[in-house]
Amino acid sequence: MLTLDYNIMAYGFFCNSVDRWSDINEKFIKARKGANCVSYGLQLATDHMIQGSALQIPLTSSIGHQKQSQVIVHFEGAEPDLGRKGFQPELKVLSEKISTMIVSLGLSGWKRLLSADGKYNRRDNDAKQLHDYIREIENHEQENPLLIKNQVFFLPTKKISMTSTPISEQDVVVLFNQLLAGDVIRSIELMAASTFVKYDGVFRIRVLEPMENHYFNEISNPLGVEPEAIIESGIQTAPGFLEYKFSFDALIQDFDNEDKHPKDLGLVVVWTMGKGRWKERFQTISYLLPDYRDRRPYHGITHEMFDSMSSNQRVFYCIVLEELIEYLNDPNKYYDKFGSQYSED
Repeated sequence: MLTLDYNIMAYGFFCNSVDRWSDINEKFIKARKGANCVSYGLQLATDHMIQGSALQIPLTSSIGHQKQSQVIVHFEGAEPDLGRKGFQPELKVLSEKISTMIVSLGLSGWKRLLSADGKYNRRDNDAKQLHDYIREIENHEQENPLLIKNQVFFLPTKKISMTSTPISEQDVVVLFNQLLAGDVIRSIELMAASTFVKYDGVFRIRVLEPMENHYFNEISNPLGVEPEAIIESGIQTAPGFLEYKFSFDALIQDFDNEDKHPKDLGLVVVWTMGKGRWKERFQTISYLLPDYRDRRPYHGITHEMFDSMSSNQRVFYCIVLEELIEYLNDPNKYYDKFGSQYSED
């Protein structure tokens, strides 16, 4: 058994903030700024010496704890391949399992005893800046409304003027705006596009008469809410922040880097969910599936996102354009292709 053969010892450390690594390097070790002699991750060691670069601790939940944790697994008498700068594959796999157990079953449970991470002032300042920006946008909207009163425009042409599927975030922005103008999505108003705050724009949801335009019909209005839902004409939500991405997986990296925060967002618009990294952080339901159609709150919303790091609370809505178009073109094909992706099994 590998554990006995190598007399394995393991050390685990869990801190209250990713900023602690900078403190350790700069204030205690006195390393030059940015040297990162000590950092998060999984380190493998032998003969009381760390060997190779740090590996990611493969957590399946509470992904944010990866950057708050350090685990060192020591193998007595192991002989790493210095040419490849690593240990044998079986030792690496065993180390990853040990590190996951230490963090998820051992260290994480003590998080409640740690002091606050010291970022609350910065977060409060960020929140105030975002709130002030929304107030400015609301005032601008009241003072400078944008209207085209000639009724001959915006008649349906029954096709999208964009001729190919998106390949970039900018394509997503263009396609989404075409779907709004073409009345494919009937509940969202864009109040501003932002270039000087960290999110891409400000939106709100408004239900406009006639009300039957918002209710589901399998043929004529497949993105509507169920007829049993009680909706009223007028503004439904306060202004919120909107984020565009080509892939939802790319947004996960922003969350991990703390460049953006899920609770700041009201709506995310993407072309695709990506390759599945989002499953590490979010539980997701698709309103396009028959089992969840009755939960759609507003016309055109396709997904609802629950943050597994916040006790599975809903944090924002999402519109996945690839899936929306697939569903509109062939619902049964959509069910076959995407149904298992959102399975709760």
